[in-house]
Amino acid sequence: MIILTLFGTTTGLELLNLPLANNIPPLKLEDAWIGVNSSQLTLHSDKDSYLIFRRSVSGHLVTWIGLYRPIREMGYDRAGSFYGAGAWIIDGVVDAKILIALLREMIDQVNSIAVQGDRFVKKLNDVKAQFTAPSQVSSLISSHSKLNAGVKPE
Repeated sequence: MIILTLFGTTTGLELLNLPLANNIPPLKLEDAWIGVNSSQLTLHSDKDSYLIFRRSVSGHLVTWIGLYRPIREMGYDRAGSFYGAGAWIIDGVVDAKILIALLREMIDQVNSIAVQGDRFVKKLNDVKAQFTAPSQVSSLISSHSKLNAGVKPE
C-alpha cells in the first residue's frame, strides 16, 4: 500500500495525501512526521535532500521517504521552510529507482505550479486540481512487495 504526499510550508505546513489504492488501512499518519528542522536535515538550494524513517503504526510497518527542497513561505522570510514530495510505504517495499524518479517528477510539479523563484506563491490545496499523476505510478505499484527489507534492491 502506498500513499503519495505533496507538502510544503506555504503559510505553515500543508499536505496533500494521494492514496494509490482504496484499501489503505485507517492509519493516523502525523503531519509532524513530515516536518523537519535544521538538526534533522540540512537543505541546500542546489541539492535534493531525502529523509527516510520507519515507524510501527497500529500494527503496520510504515516507511516514509521524502524529497525536500528549501523555499520561502508566502508572506514570511523565516528560515527552515521547505517543500517536497514523499511516499508512505505501508507493510512493503518498492523499487528505489522508480520511487526517486516519481518523487522528482512530483516535486517538479509543485515547483512549476505553486512556486515562483524561491517562494511559494500559491497554496497546495488551492491548486491541487492542476497536479497530475506521475508517469511512474503504475511501475511503482507493480514494484511493491511484502516487507523483507528497506527498499529494493535490498
